[in-house]
Amino acid sequence: MNSLNWEIENFTEIRYADFFFARFDDWQQFMQKGNEYLQEMRQYPKFNRFYRDFNWGSVPSNMITEETQTIEDLNKGFYKSYMEEELLENVLVAFDEILADIDMGGSFKKQKLIITDRTQGIFDFGLASLGLFAEQEFYSEKLAEESPLEFPKEPKGVVPPMFVTLNQVGDYWYVSNTTGKKYKMTRQDKGTQAAIYDGYRPNEIPTKYKSFKTKQKKSYLMFKKEGGKAKKVDLYVPMGGLGGMSASGMLQRALPLFMAARFFESVGIRTRLNCARVWQSYGAVVAPNATRGSSGYSAITVTIKDFGEDLDFTRLAVAVADERTYRYNMWKLAPAITAKFYGSAQQGAGTTLYGGNEMSETTRRYKNWYYEEIEENDKDWIEIPKPLMIFGGVPNPENRWTYTGNKEESGYKNVVQEFYRILDTVDLYFNDAQKACQRIYDRWVETGEKSVFDFKQYVNKTLSEAYSVAEGGQYADPTEEAEEINEKFDEKAEQVSQFLIDIQELA
Repeated sequence: MNSLNWEIENFTEIRYADFFFARFDDWQQFMQKGNEYLQEMRQYPKFNRFYRDFNWGSVPSNMITEETQTIEDLNKGFYKSYMEEELLENVLVAFDEILADIDMGGSFKKQKLIITDRTQGIFDFGLASLGLFAEQEFYSEKLAEESPLEFPKEPKGVVPPMFVTLNQVGDYWYVSNTTGKKYKMTRQDKGTQAAIYDGYRPNEIPTKYKSFKTKQKKSYLMFKKEGGKAKKVDLYVPMGGLGGMSASGMLQRALPLFMAARFFESVGIRTRLNCARVWQSYGAVVAPNATRGSSGYSAITVTIKDFGEDLDFTRLAVAVADERTYRYNMWKLAPAITAKFYGSAQQGAGTTLYGGNEMSETTRRYKNWYYEEIEENDKDWIEIPKPLMIFGGVPNPENRWTYTGNKEESGYKNVVQEFYRILDTVDLYFNDAQKACQRIYDRWVETGEKSVFDFKQYVNKTLSEAYSVAEGGQYADPTEEAEEINEKFDEKAEQVSQFLIDIQELA
């Protein structure tokens, strides 16, 4: 029997609690529908009495920005800029540097590209007719500012290709011999920067500045078909935090999910990101159609990067770690959304769940609700295996966090640990568990980072969370499905046991 079947001491109040779930395809839909529900629910006196303590008539001083100076601005939602741009830049430095340094362990092979003349592929100028391609150069604005004479024969900020390295997720880096710093490079046609310094715009570079070579007649790139269905992963990024949580803590909490999405996309695994507000909620029955109690556990999710879309870090940060989004729009609309669907208004604030049994129980039942909506209410949502619907985030985030580059500080280690948990969950699902265990063992035990006991505990917990079931109460796993999940868990567990036997560490 799976160890996370919720046979947990003193857990009765969770097992029989009420659960309030809702999902939106994008942020615009969340704002539009949420405001419609708010106007509709205002007709109920009980809702108004519950709701009147909230003052939504003025912009709180800590939410006034150039973009949101009036209540009308604040009510629009899905803002174009993040409240704290400097903070976002700091976290993105952490994102790039951590992802560049960690060991992916060969969990997934990158999809192979093939060159073809089929127009279904992606047109590549470098493979165009006559076999011409533009030579490349690598540029860093930051390097140009800090060390303009790094390469005297090149335009400032330009680094010759032989000094640039490519990491495992496709980013280009240069380590300066002058400053000792690491710079992320932008790849562009050779001659681009010289033309810009001569006054030309990036999209108007004359051909005379560029350099071309002959390589290939065929001019289209396509991923080689490996057979089978495209791999997909559905990641749920935590939104907000408890009262003391600042924007920097919220971003730290979300960072491992952003990193995981970047990595999965780089190896051909299509990834969706969803903002996930998961909390212990408190409320009141306010409408005649009430189907639930007054309080319970709530989860409202909003897709913020769909399959096939690029990562837009400003948009992602606004969605999960911006006080205007979390402590204004979500808090304002959550009572109306839950009242609309269940007749019971749940405060948007409540108590944020960071992890542990309550979080696991609530999110497992959310997945079951997701599938019930597909099967019983004809929702055209994409069906993704439940172990790959991964709710994550740093489980013990710091209220405030500034990335310093120190790999020994707890914030850095917590981000890396959670990233690996997500990576390993997907690795264990798609790949042979023995091989996945070897990668985890090499990473944690062979390096001396953790003990064999820690390794066993980690693998068991990771598998148990991925193949958990919810028993009894609302949105419980059907008996037949629960049996199938336990069979899959046992199959993976046997592979783990075989790995431990092979390395003589079964005891």
